[in-house]
Amino acid sequence: MMSVYVFPVAVMFNLSAMMILMIALSLFRKPEMAADVGLVHAATVALFYSFSANARSLIISGSTSSGVSELLRLRLLLLLPLCLLVWLLCGGSIQGQEGLIVLLILRRAAEWLAEIFLSEQERQQRFSSSVSFVSVQCVALIMVSAAMIFDVAVLEVTFIWACSPLLSCMGSRLLQQVVVRSTGMSLDVRKLLPHFGSTLAIGASVYFFRLYLILLLGKQGAGDLFAAFAFGGIMGAVFAQALGPTMVHNEASLKNCRLRKLFNIFLLAITLSGIALAFAIWRMPELLAWTAKSHVFWMAVSCSLVGGGVMVLAQKLRLQLLQSSGGRDVFGSDVLANLLLVMCVPILYFGMGDAYLASLYLVGAVLSLVFYLSEDWSEIMGKCRGSRIALCLRRGVGANAQKHGWGMLLLVAGLFVPIFFQWKHGIFHEGVYYESDGSLESLPLPLSLIFCYVAIVLMGGYARARRVLLVIFFSFVVMSLGALLLTGDTGAGININKLVLLVQYVLPMFALIVGVQAGSLRDALHGLARGVLVVLLVVTGLQLVATLLAGQQVLSSSALVFGVYQSLQYVPVIFVGGYLIVLYTLWGDASAHGWLFLLGGLIGGYTALSISLLALSLLLVGGLIFIMANLTAGAYRVRVVLLAALLMTGFGGGIAYSSGSPLFAIKFTVPFTAAEPAAIPSQVNLPAATGAAQPLDSITPAQSVAAAAVTEAPLVSDESKNLALPRNLVERVAFWDFYVEGVQESWRAFLLGHEHPPERSTYPSAHNYYLDFVYNFGFLALLPLLMLILHTIYSVGKSAGRIWGEPGILAITLVLLFILLIDNSLKVGMRQPYPGIVSFFLWGFLLAWLWRFEEAPRT
Repeated sequence: MMSVYVFPVAVMFNLSAMMILMIALSLFRKPEMAADVGLVHAATVALFYSFSANARSLIISGSTSSGVSELLRLRLLLLLPLCLLVWLLCGGSIQGQEGLIVLLILRRAAEWLAEIFLSEQERQQRFSSSVSFVSVQCVALIMVSAAMIFDVAVLEVTFIWACSPLLSCMGSRLLQQVVVRSTGMSLDVRKLLPHFGSTLAIGASVYFFRLYLILLLGKQGAGDLFAAFAFGGIMGAVFAQALGPTMVHNEASLKNCRLRKLFNIFLLAITLSGIALAFAIWRMPELLAWTAKSHVFWMAVSCSLVGGGVMVLAQKLRLQLLQSSGGRDVFGSDVLANLLLVMCVPILYFGMGDAYLASLYLVGAVLSLVFYLSEDWSEIMGKCRGSRIALCLRRGVGANAQKHGWGMLLLVAGLFVPIFFQWKHGIFHEGVYYESDGSLESLPLPLSLIFCYVAIVLMGGYARARRVLLVIFFSFVVMSLGALLLTGDTGAGININKLVLLVQYVLPMFALIVGVQAGSLRDALHGLARGVLVVLLVVTGLQLVATLLAGQQVLSSSALVFGVYQSLQYVPVIFVGGYLIVLYTLWGDASAHGWLFLLGGLIGGYTALSISLLALSLLLVGGLIFIMANLTAGAYRVRVVLLAALLMTGFGGGIAYSSGSPLFAIKFTVPFTAAEPAAIPSQVNLPAATGAAQPLDSITPAQSVAAAAVTEAPLVSDESKNLALPRNLVERVAFWDFYVEGVQESWRAFLLGHEHPPERSTYPSAHNYYLDFVYNFGFLALLPLLMLILHTIYSVGKSAGRIWGEPGILAITLVLLFILLIDNSLKVGMRQPYPGIVSFFLWGFLLAWLWRFEEAPRT
């Protein structure tokens, strides 16, 4: 039984050699070279591992119907293109080390091919071949480590080490089959696509993870962190790629094996040693000062040791899924865990400080464990201790949500309630004129973020959300690659401001997954409507009371117990859209009419006081469609008239109350003319209560009007009065001109975007989500979202009859199309955390119903 472990040891020396080399270089005070090796390793992982398709697990488990020779032939065909791509990824970031880069790429290419040979040797139980492979790799690794540390014949020794994985494979019968036989490719690539996507997600994320660390910390700081993460990372990587597949495949026969028990003891000891090291450093910070390594380095080592134990548990669950009957894929879990880990790099750095980056490997391990557990609760959790607790938690959000609706109501309330918190200041209470200046620690973040990501985990079942996962993943990859290609000539890496902007765009997209998951539940539509009803009744009521108590003529940003961030810019459209969904969905239930009447009056006054033309337009269109449809063919005609009267009463009262405000005069009474961009002043002086001089485009319409009322300075020149337009639209013209000119600079700017975002103080956004997206990241990065929009519109047209027969889905369709095509053509709501999460959630919810319509037989 001990001979079984020779095969994973061979795989370990094949795939972990570069990580061991990276640790040795860092420990022997070669951090910059360690960073170079780490970045090349990450780039090769991003490409070679991306096209591995979990081959080892599939070969030794027999899950693939394709022959091993076809898998090897496919890798040989991909080898040269992938090597060239790795060179492109590394060439701009590592200068002056071109020869070393080539040899490191050669090493990883040899490892990639050798993996097929080693897997075949294990399947055939060829013990002696694996033993010779281990011996050669041990000697070669010692030689190359010594050469690089002492700077002696580095290139020559590295070349020998790079070629060594293939030496024991040259006489293999498998190689002869591939070279001699000229049979056509019989590999069923389509069945392997989810596995390719899974390894692609891991590989690409590893590369960008390390690249971001180099960008933020520099080569020396990042090199030390890479080495620190490798202490625990080797254990997770060895188990995932070497020992784990063998143990899971032979789980029954190895159940009482002594070596398995020793491995479990070793795993526990490593985890406890990490905890002990962290405690020792915390109590005695100078304990390891003699090593010349920083406090952050040793904290990263301790976190990685603990994370290594967690990662082994996560990888065991992953391998169980891969080797289960039918060869399941874990694409969804891999995408979510790895993309969120990459997102954590700038979030921790800008939100908490660079010292917290030491915890990243542990964070990644926990994310992996959580998402693999949630991939299939019923199958995975049943095999784990404590599974009953987890299953009860799952049922609370899944099954019980379907029966009673409280789980869905809680989810929707959490997503829609506009409660914001600040990283270091708690619940947000500031006024409408609050400006975060782009600082993450002072940026108001919505409670929706927490509910969004917790809901993803608790609902699980990512297979049904695979299409939106692909959109999110490819959007992130193309955005990152485009930003990298733009800076490849300078070697400076991705601009930090652009990195923050990338995270801002991608984070709300994950709500697509929650929408698909929630929309797939039974009675999800009524759960959605009831949750939104509760939020609207509470929040609109509190804001209207706060407005009256403060004596303001426009909607107050205060809801008495919390503040509503961007209360006049983005929230009104979301609330009006939510009201239409509630109205259309619950109108058929007579017991809900009392609440709908009350909410109708509140939402009418709320919309008027918000002075939002977009919210008013949505309410007008959606309300007219509802009233006309129900007066023509629906029941409760008298109640429909009463509801219309309440809406008009609330709106009329709000208009009368706010008619004396300068903002009302600007938006509803006096038409203003479009001026040339140069005629619009660059800044205005705000009253003392609102702040000092600020750029015009960084303040809200309410601020600009407040400034105009105090200074009596017109914001629009009288020189050009050819076209009557509202003031806020006039202000947008200047931004649109700037961003359109930027997009049209060159084909490179159009396809890949610009290297640096515009200065925030001058041009914070394009006032158009799609134009802003193309300017910063290019049309190629926007393409996945555009394809999803076209798919949505096509599916809506295809299922128009069924949508009209389901009033709630009709409302969601109207609201979503308004948000996608109108609201985000005038604002950048989908890149803002709160409106972005709600918009993407509704989008995913609608997609789930559209796919259900396509699958259901027509009657």
